[in-house]
Amino acid sequence: MLLKSRDRRQMSIIDHSLVKYLILYIISICFLRLAPAAFASRSLSITANKSTLTADEDLTLTASPSGFTGGETIYIKGAFYKEGSTNYFGYTKKDTDWIKNSATTADQRSIIIGSWDNTATVKPDFNDTGFIGNGSYLLKLGYYYITGGGNISSVQWSTNNVSTSLTQPTLTPTLTPTPTPTATPVPTSTPTQTPTPTPTATPKPTTAPSSSPTAKPSIILADSDNKNSISDNENLSEIDLAINDAMSSAPTNISEVLGTNDDKISKPSLPLILIITGTLLSLAGGVLLAYQEIKNRQQ
Repeated sequence: MLLKSRDRRQMSIIDHSLVKYLILYIISICFLRLAPAAFASRSLSITANKSTLTADEDLTLTASPSGFTGGETIYIKGAFYKEGSTNYFGYTKKDTDWIKNSATTADQRSIIIGSWDNTATVKPDFNDTGFIGNGSYLLKLGYYYITGGGNISSVQWSTNNVSTSLTQPTLTPTLTPTPTPTATPVPTSTPTQTPTPTPTATPKPTTAPSSSPTAKPSIILADSDNKNSISDNENLSEIDLAINDAMSSAPTNISEVLGTNDDKISKPSLPLILIITGTLLSLAGGVLLAYQEIKNRQQ
């Protein structure tokens, strides 16, 4: 009876040990199966669809994720930089927006592992201080994941980078339109009517007739008896001298009568003409009287 009781105890101890080992074995199997997913290192490697970007062009990065859990949410962003520099710059496309590299983590593009197409579209920011001129730059992909405590991790970078050549756009000068000068209306001046001068009639000088020397009459006294011929000749000589004196003392030109220095007469005067005419008539009468007196003497 004692042997049977001892055997039963030993069998009970063995049964408990087997159950304990079996439980440990199952736990170990479960731990080993779950451990890779829980503690595996997250990583991303990338490739690019082009190596040259000009002006506003963009490129597409294709990522190969590793160590992430399906359904896990991460944030991603592209980063251009000069080799040896940590001054990162660039934009990452989020829906229809372009998010700057320096924006907050929550503003970056978020993706879900398992439903993500593993691509990211990026382009350079030529206005950032990280861009120092055209040339060769490096590009990598950064990401953030959620820690076990529900916090966002610090930035993690892809295990590799790609080289790309950047050329900034050529600035086109903006033409400032030249204002068209507005024509200032010129006031129309009313023409002042200038009075037309009335032409003054210029008096035409009347040319006074030049008095021609009066022909001296040759007085031939006929005497049937030819007496006193010498006396008659002497008397005729006296008459001729008297006529010559009278003619020389009389004015021979109207200009002398008018008192002008040249042949032009300013304005003829009727009284002067009458005086001159009377003078001439008187002289002619005098000559006739002298002739009559001589003739009377001869008779």
